[in-house]
Amino acid sequence: MKKILILLLLIAFSSSYAQEDEVKKVVFDL
Repeated sequence: MKKILILLLLIAFSSSYAQEDEVKKVVFDL
């Protein structure tokens, strides 16, 4: 459960300074 929350935080931080496409790549890579 904590891993999911941490993952969501990482995605949120990534979306702040990276393009959404790159974030999607990270999500799909997992």
